[in-house]
Amino acid sequence: MDGQKGGLLLVMAHPDDESMGSGGLVLRHTRAGIPTYLIC
Repeated sequence: MDGQKGGLLLVMAHPDDESMGSGGLVLRHTRAGIPTYLIC
């Protein structure tokens, strides 16, 4: 995957699902500088 850009896209059904189910994942990726997007 050299030279490829990536990111994280989360699609959640309810506004609080990202904090209850994947908050750690979002935090880890944003701290690592990985573009992170959330759609509720």
